[in-house]
Amino acid sequence: MSIIQREHPRIWPWIYRTYKANPPQTFVRNPYYWAVDTEGNQLPYVDRFMVDVKTERLVPIAASTGAITMQAFNIYFYHYTLFMSQRDAGNYDVYHWYKSGSSDWTLYPNLNRYIDPDDPKTRNKWELLNDKRFRQALSLAINRQQIIDAVFHGYGEPSQNSPGKESPFYHEKLKNSYTEYNPDRANELLNEIGLTGRDSEGFRTFKDGTRMVWYLNMIPNFSEGPSSFVAIDWKRVGINTIEKVTSANLHATELPARKLDFKIWGNVGMYHPLVALDQFAPGGIEAAGYLLWYRNGGLYGDPESKNPDALNPHPITPCDDPWNCSIALTTRSP
Repeated sequence: MSIIQREHPRIWPWIYRTYKANPPQTFVRNPYYWAVDTEGNQLPYVDRFMVDVKTERLVPIAASTGAITMQAFNIYFYHYTLFMSQRDAGNYDVYHWYKSGSSDWTLYPNLNRYIDPDDPKTRNKWELLNDKRFRQALSLAINRQQIIDAVFHGYGEPSQNSPGKESPFYHEKLKNSYTEYNPDRANELLNEIGLTGRDSEGFRTFKDGTRMVWYLNMIPNFSEGPSSFVAIDWKRVGINTIEKVTSANLHATELPARKLDFKIWGNVGMYHPLVALDQFAPGGIEAAGYLLWYRNGGLYGDPESKNPDALNPHPITPCDDPWNCSIALTTRSP
């Protein structure tokens, strides 16, 4: 029994025509597609396209050989040297275009960190993540310029997670918020919070004296580049930090469960934040519980908002400045 009938009418611009398990998969132009352009020509223009499947690490390598016509994901600025060195052999050009989501690596603290009643350290983490002084200290402890020079070949400038200068939403104070490299001030803030105890390795402990370890949670796409620099910078101010790389499927499961400490992701919508508002204000990335509460009608008293995974943000205001909930490393090239 065929899963997809070949002669079944479709309204899609292209129709799947491969019917095999292994890539490449082929899609052909639908001669009955319903749309036309302003000149009356039937769309789409392209007669056929093929889709290949590769692991994240092989995508930039394939692109550097000229084997990819179009690619939306898994190509980042830290592949720049690879592309520049292979452009003649691969017969392609490299253009320096303005990118609306110009921070390839953004760190999102989990404001809704899950609290396990049988694990006191989860509550300790929740309390610290919801203390803006802790987030400010971590931001001040990051040597952004070093990362820019080492990973991004000197392109870019230190910046907070904010719309860039080309955006009508640009705000200079926000852009520069806690972006200077100031480990002394970071240490002062951490001491002010009460994180003065140290373990046998010299790292800070929780206020109750128990061992404190934080994880930078990421999928393989983001495992190269800034994460090692950030982990080292944080260790220098006494915050024991470990890079944790998991598969995309496992990562997608852990995120709504709110068990991640820090989520590492890219950024889109920097020109117009409303394109992806949850990357600038608490939402699905760093406040999954709040987002579920709003989606379930919490503002209107809907009973669905009482779902145990939906968290009412009003009794507590952990992020009184929503723009400073996430920590970005770099912004657009100057």
